[in-house]
Amino acid sequence: MQVQTTTTITAEGQIRQTVSAALGCQPRQTPEGWTWGPRTESGIRSAVLRPHSGGLQELDLVLASVPETAGISVRHLWELAAVLIKETDLTAVPISPTRDASGGNWQITARLTLSDTAFDLPRLNRLNQAIDLLDHSAKTIQAELPVATGLAPEIPRQLKDIVQPLTAHMKQDSDVGNVCRYILPHIESGLTVAVVGAPLRIQLELDRLARIAPNIAVLQHPTPIQKLPQLARMVKQAGMILASSCSLLRPRVSVYEQGRELEGTLRELATSGLPMLAFGAREELESVFGVGQGRSHSPLLPVIQSLPAANGVDLVRAALAGRCNGLVRKEVDRLVKMVLDTLDRCAPGKNHLLQPLSNLAAERGPGDSDLPAALVSLAEDLAGRRDTFGTCDEAPASPRPPDVCRHLRQRLGGSDLEDLLRSRIFGQNPALCELARRIWQESICRPGTEPLRIMLAGPVATGKSVAVKYVAEALGYPCYYIDATAFDSEHSVMTSLAGASPGIVNSYNDGVLARISRRPSVVEIADLDHARPGVRGALCEFFLRILQEGTLQTGSGMIIRTLPSVIFIFTSNVAYGTHKADARFGFGSLTRDEVRQRVVSRALEHLGHAFVSRIGQPILFEQFTRQTAIEIAEMEIRSLVGRVTGVATIAAERDVSRQIVDSVPTLETGARGVIDAVRAALAEALRERVDMGAERVVVRLDGQQIVIEHDSKKSRGSRKVEQDAKSRSTRQGS
Repeated sequence: MQVQTTTTITAEGQIRQTVSAALGCQPRQTPEGWTWGPRTESGIRSAVLRPHSGGLQELDLVLASVPETAGISVRHLWELAAVLIKETDLTAVPISPTRDASGGNWQITARLTLSDTAFDLPRLNRLNQAIDLLDHSAKTIQAELPVATGLAPEIPRQLKDIVQPLTAHMKQDSDVGNVCRYILPHIESGLTVAVVGAPLRIQLELDRLARIAPNIAVLQHPTPIQKLPQLARMVKQAGMILASSCSLLRPRVSVYEQGRELEGTLRELATSGLPMLAFGAREELESVFGVGQGRSHSPLLPVIQSLPAANGVDLVRAALAGRCNGLVRKEVDRLVKMVLDTLDRCAPGKNHLLQPLSNLAAERGPGDSDLPAALVSLAEDLAGRRDTFGTCDEAPASPRPPDVCRHLRQRLGGSDLEDLLRSRIFGQNPALCELARRIWQESICRPGTEPLRIMLAGPVATGKSVAVKYVAEALGYPCYYIDATAFDSEHSVMTSLAGASPGIVNSYNDGVLARISRRPSVVEIADLDHARPGVRGALCEFFLRILQEGTLQTGSGMIIRTLPSVIFIFTSNVAYGTHKADARFGFGSLTRDEVRQRVVSRALEHLGHAFVSRIGQPILFEQFTRQTAIEIAEMEIRSLVGRVTGVATIAAERDVSRQIVDSVPTLETGARGVIDAVRAALAEALRERVDMGAERVVVRLDGQQIVIEHDSKKSRGSRKVEQDAKSRSTRQGS
C-alpha cells in the first residue's frame, strides 16, 4: 500500500497513518502511547507506538494471544515469529512473551525500532512491507493455535463420512465427578488428552463435554495413527476439535515402529497446535499408546485424565439417554430406581453391570410387570461371569469362508473319518463313532462366526491326542498342540498365546495362537484341568471369549477375525485320577451315561459352568483293557519288524503279544507303555535280522524267547510254484 506524504507531517504522524491504514482502525492515545485494537480479524491483533530515548520510535505489534495453559507452545510460537520476521531489513525482533491485561494469556509480540526522522518514500515502502510481512506472520502463528471451544459449525462435505459432531443427550446431571474444567484447558492449549474410564463413565463425560463444547468432532472409522495430524488439521480448519475412541486408532504391529510413530505423531500434533481428545478403557489406551507396559515414560503424560467415580443415578440416566423417548420424567425415574436397586441387591459395587441392566430396562419399559425379576436374573448371571481382555465386541468375527464350509462338508459328510479312526485306534469304537458324528454336527450347526469345539475325556493314553491328529489328517489341516500345564503364571497365558503387549520383550512377535489361527487348523488344548488354579482360570477366560466371539486380540492390539475356521479340541483326564469316574463300590458297573454325568460334574468343578456350557458334552473314551493292549502289541510288532527287515508280510503269533502285554507292570500308561514294551522285547531278536530279503517272516515264541525267522512252509511252496511255472514255459517253447 502507498501513503501520500508531505513534509509537514512528523515521523510519528507518518507511522500512525501507515499503521492505521494497515490495520483498518484509528488509534487512541493511552498512557502507554498510541494504541490500535484489540482487533477481531485474523492478522495483527493490536499495536502500540511509543517514543524511545535517543530519538527512536518503538512499534510493538501483537501477533497472537495464547492461553496460559499452553505454556509448552509459547516458546515454539515465539521461535516461529523470530523466523518469520527476520527477513525484514528494518530492526524487527520478537520480544519475550508477556501477559495481557487480564493476566490469563501470553502475547507473542514483534517490535520495530524506527528512527524519529521524517520518512521518505523508500522508507515508507519498507515500513509497509514489514507490516504486511508481520500480518502474514500473525496469520501463520494463529493457524498454529488450537481451536477454542464454542458453537458447533457445519461439518464440511469432505469430512461428513469421517467424523460426526459430539451431541449431548442429557440437559443436566448432578455434576459429581465432572472433569471438564480440567480437560478443556488442555484441549484449548493444543495438547492431546486421553480420558480413561469405563465405557459408561466415558459416555457420561462426553455428554458433559458436548454441552459446553459442541464443536468436538468424533472419529467414526478405524484410522492409522500416522494419519491423525492430517485429519486433525482438516477438522481444525472447519473450526472443530478432533476426538476418537482408542479402539479406532490403529498403530503399527511392531512395538519399535509404533513407539517412534506414536511419539512423532504426538509431537507433530502438539507443535502444530492440533488438539485431540482420545477416550477409552485402560486396556484400549495401553494397546494403542503403550502406557504402563514396560515403558519408562508415557508420551501422553501428564495429560492422561483418569475419570473419578460418578453418581450412579447419572450413569443410569446416561445409559438410558436416547432410548426412553416418549417417557415422562416420572417413568424414567422409576426405571433408574429399579436398575440401582437391582445392582445394590445382587451385585453391589459392580457398576460395569449398569449398562446391560439399563439396556434391558429400556427395552422392557416401566410397564412390564416381569421387569424386576428379569433384572435380577440378568444381574446374577452377569455377576457370576468373569470377562476377559480386549475390545472384541467392537470387532466382529469373519464368518467361515464358503470354501472352508464346502471342504468340511465334503470330508466329514461320509464315513471316511470314522473308518480312518477305527482302523488306527483300538478299543474305542463308541467314542470314535461319536467323535465323527459330533464334528459333522459342529460343522453344519455351529454359527459361522464361532469356532468349532469338542471336548474329549478319558483315562491317560487311551487315544485322545492320537484321535486329534487323525482328525487333522482326514481334513488335510495342520495339527497344533498346546499343553496347558506348561504355563507357569496367569501373565504367561496372554503373552504366549496372543503375544506380549507393547514394551515387553518380543512384543513385535505374535503369540502361538495368534499365528496359527490365521488359517484353518486343528488345535488340541491338552490337560486344561491339570493347570495351576490361577492359570486354569486365565485359560478358561481366554478361550471363553474366543469360543463366544470368534475373535482374538493380539498383544499389539490387532484383532484376528479368522478363528471360526479353527477346530478346538480340548482333552481332559481330570475325572480319571485317584477317584475314577467309572469306579463303583459294590457289585455291578456304571452305565456310559452315569460315567458321563460324573465326568461333567468334575469338569464343572475345575473349569466352571460358563466354559463347560460352551464346549458341550464331553466324548468319553473307555478304560484301556488287556484285549486292547494285545491288539496294539500285534500292530506294533508287524510295524516294527517290517520297518527294520524290509519284509512286506509279517505273521505274529498271538502268544507273543500276550507275553509282552503280561510283562508290562501296569496298563495305566496305555498304548505308550505297550509300544515301549514291544520295542524292548523285539530289540534282541532283530539284531541279526536286518534286511532279511525274504518275502514273509514269522514272529513266534521258542520257550520264553521271541524268535524272528523265515516262514519255511511259505518258502517251500513258493519254490515249487516257481519250478512248475518254469516247466510249463519250457514245454510251450518246444
